[in-house]
Amino acid sequence: MHSRRLRGASGVAGPGYRAPSPRLAVEAKALADLQIERAKVEGERKTVEADLGPVRYLATLLGADNETVLRWFILAVALLLDPAAVLLLLAATRTRS
Repeated sequence: MHSRRLRGASGVAGPGYRAPSPRLAVEAKALADLQIERAKVEGERKTVEADLGPVRYLATLLGADNETVLRWFILAVALLLDPAAVLLLLAATRTRS
């Protein structure tokens, strides 16, 4: 039989009941904190995976790794959209004059 007995149905401790040690309470709190931290990290990981979904798709399609595909995408955006933005600014200032 166990040396610790749980409280009975009436809520009163039985004759062999011993309260949990302070060390056990501290370890239980540490475990709870770690489980909360793990849940936060899992949530962040799922968010990052959802954000990288299109990059992974392109990487699989092209047969390259995620980092290479992301670098080429950033380069393409910079080369295509920056000149377009400059041209739009020039066009907007010429029509006002």
